[in-house]
Amino acid sequence: MSLPSPQELIEQAKDLATKGYFVFPLAGKSPADHFRFHHGEQPHERASDDPEMISQMPWGGEADGVGIHTGRSGIAVVDVDAKNGIDGFDSLATVDDTLLEHAEKLHNGRHLVFTQSDNPVPTNVGWLAQVDVKANGPAYVKAHNLDEWPKVAELPKAPGWLTKMVGLSQVDSGEPRFAPRDPQFPDDVKGTTAGLAKLRYQLQDLRKAWDEHGLSKPGTDEHKPFNWWLNRTAYIAARLVAGGELDDEYAYATIDDLLIELGAPEDQWKSFGSGWDKGLANPLYLTVEDGETQDKVTTLREQMRKATRKPSDPEFGANPPTWIIGGWLEDKGVHQIYGPSGEGKSFTAVSQTCHIASGKPWSGHAVKRSRVLYVAAEGADGIERRIRAWCQYHKVRRTELDDWLTVLSFAPQLQKEEHREAFIAEYAEWKPEVVILDTQARVSVGIEENSAQAMQPFVEDLEGIGEAFGAVVMLIHHSGKPGQWGSISSRGSTAMKGALISETEVRKRNGAYLITNTKQKNAPEQDEIWFKVEMVHELETGVLVKTAKPAEKKDIDSEDLRKRRVQWLDANAEELRLGDMSQNKSVTAVRDNLPKYLKAPGHCSTDDYKALIQSWRDNRIADAA
Repeated sequence: MSLPSPQELIEQAKDLATKGYFVFPLAGKSPADHFRFHHGEQPHERASDDPEMISQMPWGGEADGVGIHTGRSGIAVVDVDAKNGIDGFDSLATVDDTLLEHAEKLHNGRHLVFTQSDNPVPTNVGWLAQVDVKANGPAYVKAHNLDEWPKVAELPKAPGWLTKMVGLSQVDSGEPRFAPRDPQFPDDVKGTTAGLAKLRYQLQDLRKAWDEHGLSKPGTDEHKPFNWWLNRTAYIAARLVAGGELDDEYAYATIDDLLIELGAPEDQWKSFGSGWDKGLANPLYLTVEDGETQDKVTTLREQMRKATRKPSDPEFGANPPTWIIGGWLEDKGVHQIYGPSGEGKSFTAVSQTCHIASGKPWSGHAVKRSRVLYVAAEGADGIERRIRAWCQYHKVRRTELDDWLTVLSFAPQLQKEEHREAFIAEYAEWKPEVVILDTQARVSVGIEENSAQAMQPFVEDLEGIGEAFGAVVMLIHHSGKPGQWGSISSRGSTAMKGALISETEVRKRNGAYLITNTKQKNAPEQDEIWFKVEMVHELETGVLVKTAKPAEKKDIDSEDLRKRRVQWLDANAEELRLGDMSQNKSVTAVRDNLPKYLKAPGHCSTDDYKALIQSWRDNRIADAA
């Protein structure tokens, strides 16, 4: 790839300058030599946002890029690398996993960029494993993908905790910046989460240096001698010990054990001891002084302890499901009703809603009377008429449901934090026990429902809503395309299906509605139930009423249908190569290619296809004779 011309670099630099950045020429990742030493000045003394000064900078020769001086530009860049099997994002997650939510993400997401706040973020190269912070002083970054850099004024402010965390782990030359402190972790562990992670990454670097070069002399700047890596590892580990991030005996023994394992000669322990002694004099803080990070870990560990049980514990396995609709709907988790469009999903949801709100048994199954919040995100008028029709049909005064049923004719986007918070806050006092979302698609607009990566956070959001209310969440959802044998499943990623505590399929068959319990995580699946619609004419809608399984409809022209199928086989057998196939392969070929109008749903089982193919083969043999 050819290098950009000096004029191209000047134009790129000027464009960045108009956005508020102070720029200068780069050669690779370093300031160009003829710029670095020009008149004895350093890059940070000459970086500029003045177009005239930029034009006068030496952009020719080895210059191949534009550098942004972070300090003079008033920005902070968290530079996240992925090298030597270590991804800096993993390091970052040990300290705080929310930084990505606030940053302007550039250079394929590897530069997290902020504008400085009143309490500026300091520069800290090597803040975490594969994570550098370029901010104040003479720090700079290379401007990759120049078009994506926004104006400085449009960058998000650096969060206050970032200044504190980066500053705590920074030690100036000379006297130590912080005094040694007591361990910031419980007695039964060997360090804080961040401290143990940093030690692990340092040991990986040390092992890699031994595996690649051993004790050989360095041949390049990147090939540093093993004793340099050892001294560095010991220095950082001792700083972590002094800062209360690691147990001293554990950290020392871990490095000692690695040296023995590698077979390092005795003189390497001198480098170990030298680095260790220097590190103890310069404490390294990764957790804030009030123990905020460790408090999170301690809280989580306490939650884990409470959730841990042994088979001999009295409560072990002693909590059977508790039901809102006996055998069908538990009082927690996420449940789903799905089916094709217009085939009874909302009818079923309304039926269950009204029985739950009134406490009346549903299709012979006991019901625990519970408060229901019905989110009618589409077709709210129709939902309200069906509820009204149910009350009229079952002779229940609507006032009897006022304390037990609320309908929301609004579509909150529950994948968005502000919508979830508003939704929970609005109904927290009423505290619903069943939350029905009709439909899933309308309360999650913009989510790629076929993506497991996109759906998993949404599932967690729904579970969070259920936990906030102490409720079961019921989704109404569309089915996908029918399978080869007419089977259907809910539309979208299997991540949703896997998270469901129960699932119900609704389909219209022979003039009635078939309701099938397709999944129960904690109990046996229930037998299918058939319903019909009884009209309440003055409301122009109806209610579901249990009915017997309707008789199967027969094709009045089934003999003619069989003849036409055989005729189709005669015309297509050569192309399908039926004469050369096994019976099973023949069934698959015919099933996948037979025209839809010849399949007659409900009359083409595997045995039907086998009989059809055998009939064609018999006719073929007869014709040959």
